[in-house]
Amino acid sequence: MERDLTNRQPYYAIIAEELMREIRTGRFPPGTLIPTEPELCQRFAVSRVTVRGALRELEVRGMITRRRGVGTRVETANAQSCFIHDSQSVDGVLQFTHDLEFRLLDRREFQIDDEMAARLEARQGQRFVRVEALRVPPGSDLPVCLSTHFVAPAYADVIERMDGLNGSLASAVSAAFDEDIEEIEQMVDAINLDKREARLLHAKVRDAALLTWRRYRGSSGRLMLVSRSFFPKGRSCYQLRNSRSALSPATMLTRRRA
Repeated sequence: MERDLTNRQPYYAIIAEELMREIRTGRFPPGTLIPTEPELCQRFAVSRVTVRGALRELEVRGMITRRRGVGTRVETANAQSCFIHDSQSVDGVLQFTHDLEFRLLDRREFQIDDEMAARLEARQGQRFVRVEALRVPPGSDLPVCLSTHFVAPAYADVIERMDGLNGSLASAVSAAFDEDIEEIEQMVDAINLDKREARLLHAKVRDAALLTWRRYRGSSGRLMLVSRSFFPKGRSCYQLRNSRSALSPATMLTRRRA
């Protein structure tokens, strides 16, 4: 049986989806409290860290509020139209695109130059596959981001199978070659969109955007994939909340316009 390349959701995301379903169907209506963290840990047979990840997703979507001494209160059955990216964990980064359709725009082999050789940790002249794709949320034609991925030619068949599917290309490569992604390096910068980028993203030329570069490494430390993505203004932001006891994870919200 062919392996599912895109259905590798982390436990916290599965639990969050189940709790959202129960809120929408009225098991936990607005104004009521949902079970405590220990009760949810026992119910789903997971750790408190996993439960907190699930509750954080519901909280960012505006469905619940959490107050010490009170509990976790349901505020609404309607989740905000946003995508949540927990950039502290590998699973959180991979989870970000699991609801977004991968629309392949271009795929071609090329020989890398000096600049790309450094980024790809490869030799000048080595051949790579360059893949360009849009990420589009369900029920919308407004892309969340425009991404370019650089992979070894051995992964080319995985790319073709991703077209039109939901999920992470990095997860697909990981599943196809049975090698877990153990580390993701990320760099974020601000840029202005050029004419072509603006056209593909349904934005205006010179609009502000976030630019991210990511390197995905396997268990051996080997570089498996490098991705560059543009997130237009108004569709993404970083939300960081810190406390004296610990640093909470940085969360990237990618909102669909009405």
